[in-house]
Amino acid sequence: MINLIDDLFLQNGFICQSGEGFKLYHRSADDQKKEFWVIPLQDFVDILAEQAQLYRKCKALNVQQELDKNISLLMPVRVEDEAYCKALKSEILRIEEDSYFFKKHVVVYSDQELADFRENQADIQTNEYLIKVVAQQSCFEVYKANPKKLQWQSLVYRLASKIPFIQLKIKVNKDLTSLYELKAEKVAAKQLSDFEQGFEDAFGETSYLDLSNTDAVELINQLNQIFTTEDGAED
Repeated sequence: MINLIDDLFLQNGFICQSGEGFKLYHRSADDQKKEFWVIPLQDFVDILAEQAQLYRKCKALNVQQELDKNISLLMPVRVEDEAYCKALKSEILRIEEDSYFFKKHVVVYSDQELADFRENQADIQTNEYLIKVVAQQSCFEVYKANPKKLQWQSLVYRLASKIPFIQLKIKVNKDLTSLYELKAEKVAAKQLSDFEQGFEDAFGETSYLDLSNTDAVELINQLNQIFTTEDGAED
């Protein structure tokens, strides 16, 4: 997983510095956007207990003053199965909600997911492949059927949601338009005022252009949650 993450950072214009037990990624010194990411190399370390020391190491390795308030931590965590992943949920939440030193993101993965992702990727550049498949309906349908299942399609959306600088090229197309049409049809046919209110609360007067600039995974999950909630209420 470290190699895959390294691909994504380097292919998105980051420079890598290697430290003792971690990698530090940053934009070039003359880049107007200052952004720093640290990746621990140990597997599921007690990061909250070690973060102060890790932060000092990052500061020693890169002396740019912008690092102080613009550094995030991305921690890959290898899991064996869904049960283990579920057992880690509270610990992952505790890590990500901790506001000291770093903004924290945990991405879980299994060896099989990673192997399947790489096999399907073939000789396509990692960043290019991720951008390609995250927008594919077939990939999303597999993920949507069971988001908690450890499979490469789910790994795609975990990566896309945890690494926000990846520029997902989601076009405003018939799929997005059909969601609005479906909303209108549901409301008109069944007078689903709760559904209408949920949609308006989530998106209001948001234009298609604004939605196209919204994080793709966040947008998909919001829409899916609205539709799923309403469908469940019909049963």
